[in-house]
Amino acid sequence: MAFNFDQWIDRHHSDSLKWRKYGNRDILPLWVADTDFRSPPAVIEALQQRVEHGVFGYGAEPNALIDVVIERMATRYNWRIEAEWLVLLPGVVAGLNLCVRAFTSPGEGTVAPTPIYPPFRLAAKWADRSQINLQMRLENARWTMDLAAAEMQLTGNEKLLMLCNPQNPGGTVYRRDELAAQLRFAQQHDLIVCSDDIHCDLILEPGLQHIPFATLDDDAEQRSITLISPSKTFNIAGLGASLAIIPNKALRQRFNDTRRGIVPSVDILAITAATAAWRDGQPGWRRSWIIYAVIATGCARR
Repeated sequence: MAFNFDQWIDRHHSDSLKWRKYGNRDILPLWVADTDFRSPPAVIEALQQRVEHGVFGYGAEPNALIDVVIERMATRYNWRIEAEWLVLLPGVVAGLNLCVRAFTSPGEGTVAPTPIYPPFRLAAKWADRSQINLQMRLENARWTMDLAAAEMQLTGNEKLLMLCNPQNPGGTVYRRDELAAQLRFAQQHDLIVCSDDIHCDLILEPGLQHIPFATLDDDAEQRSITLISPSKTFNIAGLGASLAIIPNKALRQRFNDTRRGIVPSVDILAITAATAAWRDGQPGWRRSWIIYAVIATGCARR
């Protein structure tokens, strides 16, 4: 896919939240993962074709998007998922909040690394749930979780472990043994695991491979909710389209029961953009703008 990364898009006077936040002050707004490159041509073309149709009624089941996600998980991570496992969401943040509300009750709590993407904290706060800050430590220029220290903090009321892989901020791409340690921690304390994998395509270090937590073994798969979205990789965050992968039927039912009537479905243009991005977006496009993404978010180096 040909792409012109020398093209400058002036967004100062547009509806860009990123640029409006600080107004006319002399500040580079690197506070949010929102690049100033145009979205991939395949996405723009797919949206133009859909808009040309001229009718924007209720959308049917997005079978094309579901097929793309199933193929993507199989080819990239050797993870064989089923269509019924997928739950469409208008954003990963909605998924974080749903997990807290679906899998904890009043008086129960969550566990999440610190530092962490602020919506992890807010999801617990807004649901009036406690959250234990699982301290990360610096080892060999990588931030990893201090699970031994976390053992001392637990009260026994925790029900949900909230992960971010790759870690945001910090950029740590967890190795298999680190994920295995997280799984043992979850097993020992009977925790459901919510893993935000939104940055999984933004791996900078050559030879490094993203490993979804759910692919460790059957138990990891059955106790986990994996959140994914093309929004960061392909710069389409304004078109909210995300998915939760929930293999366990009972967990999926609780998740869907919690969202019913509250969290809306994904609109047809967002589905169009997500399908085109994941189906037609090329690795070369991702690699070309990763440097910008790393500066903006700290993700994902090691």
